[in-house]
Amino acid sequence: MKPCFNTFTAGDKALEDTLRYSGMYGFQAVEIAKSHLYKYLDNRSVGDLNSLLNNTKLVVSGLMDFHFKPFASESELAETLADFEEGCDMAARIGASMVVSCINPEQVLPEGLSEGEVFRQAASVAGRYGEIAEKHGLPVALEPLGFARFMSRPSDALRIAEESGLTHVGIMFDTFHNFRAGVSLSEIEAIPLDKLLVVHVNDAPDLPKDDLTDFHRVHCGLGDMPLVEIFRILRKKGYEGYLSVEIFNKAYWEDDLEKVVREAKEHLDKILALV
Repeated sequence: MKPCFNTFTAGDKALEDTLRYSGMYGFQAVEIAKSHLYKYLDNRSVGDLNSLLNNTKLVVSGLMDFHFKPFASESELAETLADFEEGCDMAARIGASMVVSCINPEQVLPEGLSEGEVFRQAASVAGRYGEIAEKHGLPVALEPLGFARFMSRPSDALRIAEESGLTHVGIMFDTFHNFRAGVSLSEIEAIPLDKLLVVHVNDAPDLPKDDLTDFHRVHCGLGDMPLVEIFRILRKKGYEGYLSVEIFNKAYWEDDLEKVVREAKEHLDKILALV
């Protein structure tokens, strides 16, 4: 399994600094939020970024934060897909291995449809995302969110990916969102390896699930998640993909960036040493 630093963990710090420290402290890859990429490109070029990646010996695991909107109006969906297509083009240009699309947590399920019809509609829309990504030679990973009204669990995202009928539509899961949604270890075990494209890793305290927010996230091993057991399942499954450290912690955002990156790697390594 390959250590990856997710740029959300750095808050609004400059992308070039995030990459420099990620390479310095032994991460193999970075997962880049589109907002961080586009801010970087305000006064720099794709060539500049690719040179920086080469100098830091990093690859881009994925370009992320594209909303998946299976129940949007056709006009809203068209706008969303246009943004997604632009992102896929950019992801290909920076050598990203995938694009990540998280469920829009505000999506409201259409009325009068059965569960099967709701999932078929979501799968049809996922297919449209997949077709766009395929044109750029990329898979798309659907990201469930533990507090979302729909697609809150990996099994939901998996069902949508499989019903899309496209082999390059897969899923990701985030240890925080699994914890928030009460996802069991057996549900993680049941995910087909070929559909699991990336894993977001972090930790959080064992609070009442409805009280947990993204900002409770902490470095791996500093909370109460069963990370060792999760990583053992991944290793047993033969997962060799990225473990992307994604933490939305305001204290970390205000801290020294070098320290945050260094500690993210150290804490991840401590957990992996127990697996």
